[in-house]
Amino acid sequence: YSRYANDVTKIKTNLAKTIQQSQLKENHKKNLNERLYDSRANCKIKTSQITRYLSTEWRNGLFIQLDSLMDEENWEEIDSPITDESFTSFLRFITYEKPDRRPGLGSTSSGNILAMWTLGSNRLTIEFLAKDRARCVFSHVVNFFRESGAYDNIEITEISKFIATLFEYKRLFSNDN
Repeated sequence: YSRYANDVTKIKTNLAKTIQQSQLKENHKKNLNERLYDSRANCKIKTSQITRYLSTEWRNGLFIQLDSLMDEENWEEIDSPITDESFTSFLRFITYEKPDRRPGLGSTSSGNILAMWTLGSNRLTIEFLAKDRARCVFSHVVNFFRESGAYDNIEITEISKFIATLFEYKRLFSNDN
């Protein structure tokens, strides 16, 4: 039985790899400008689906940031545009935390969206992964000493719990500073 289970697991793993490789090849048939256009459109469509959770100003500002971020001049052909999965995790975090301030945005070469909030010497950077997971790095200064930390592969709803013990991270999200 265990040998059969191992064979089935290997087949599933190989099938998943084959599908992923096929999708990557299909994506790279499109030129960079087309891939960025599709990604930008998908991000805006996903954002419009949660309109009731965002102010008009916040949403419009996010759209401007996405246009700037996905300007073809800032990309290399080998880079992957922002993935649907990463952007979905980002939007879920935004609707969960409800920040007043939009973060600075960036992306990784693998297509994960980065969100950065800075207030004085306090910094929080979050890389949004698929399935509501994230990596985050934060730092702040206390009595002239920088303290920092990082968390890998955590639930997006857990981020605030981890960093709340170190500094008033909510101030990074607020316009009242």
